[in-house]
Amino acid sequence: MCDQPSHAATLPWVRLVVLAELALFGVLGLAYFIRSTRAAKTPPFLDVAATAWCTGAGGTHNRRRQRALLAWRAAALLWAIGVLSRFYLPHGTPLGWNLSFYTVWNYHLQLLDWACAVAASACWLLHPDGAPSSAAASALKHLTLCLCELCTPASVLVSILLWGVLFPHAAAHGDYSDLSFNSFAMHAVNTVLLLVEFRVNRITVQRHHVLFILAWAMAYAIFAWVQHPFTHCWPYFFLSLTSAEAIFWYAAIAGLHVVVYAAACWLSSLKERRFAPLLEGGLSESNGNLTAVCMNNEEGP
Repeated sequence: MCDQPSHAATLPWVRLVVLAELALFGVLGLAYFIRSTRAAKTPPFLDVAATAWCTGAGGTHNRRRQRALLAWRAAALLWAIGVLSRFYLPHGTPLGWNLSFYTVWNYHLQLLDWACAVAASACWLLHPDGAPSSAAASALKHLTLCLCELCTPASVLVSILLWGVLFPHAAAHGDYSDLSFNSFAMHAVNTVLLLVEFRVNRITVQRHHVLFILAWAMAYAIFAWVQHPFTHCWPYFFLSLTSAEAIFWYAAIAGLHVVVYAAACWLSSLKERRFAPLLEGGLSESNGNLTAVCMNNEEGP
């Protein structure tokens, strides 16, 4: 339940200023997305079903590593399903209120991320001669990429907010409810799992896709505003529009989304530089083998 119902009136001018802030972030993100998409090319390092240590492209991957990646993703998916199953068990708090938290929104998205990653790995492993070329496989590939780009930075951000802002604020008021299984599962374990996945896979975060994480955060902010007149509660204290402090909080959190996403882009560039030689070596080796086969066929009996 909402421990501290807020019946204080929302300040209209604060709402307008915050709305202008969110609109500014959205417009800048959209403009950057449109400008960058025109010149964007699919990174050669990108592969949703290979580990960073797999060499080559298409059918030249190390199948053992691909199977290991599938097993890892399946285990993470089962863990996420178990956590959400436990979350949905009756425990005294109305389910509707629990579903109003950004953490829970993100965890459901992470479950979809793991499910798509498992499906992508299985799909590619079932095609030993190369990546499937169907429209459905292409859609799965791009969905898996976008979910990874969104879920990993968002999970890091949510963990930072909980342990760096929300828990200290709650503890100062004698509330230690965040020290629970669900809290650790959704603000620590999940982040570690996503970071490990990000480390071992061959997915890179594209800078112009920052629009996605901004749109996701804005959708949640709008939801918080819409639900407040009915519940008289703010899921998080910093979302309250009853004081001028909201102007700072909304700008800071929107900016933090950009900072965390930028950090993910930087780590992606490091990962690509570190493992790109393996890809190039695999391609050279596969091309060399193909050339040898062609020469042998030409010489013939």
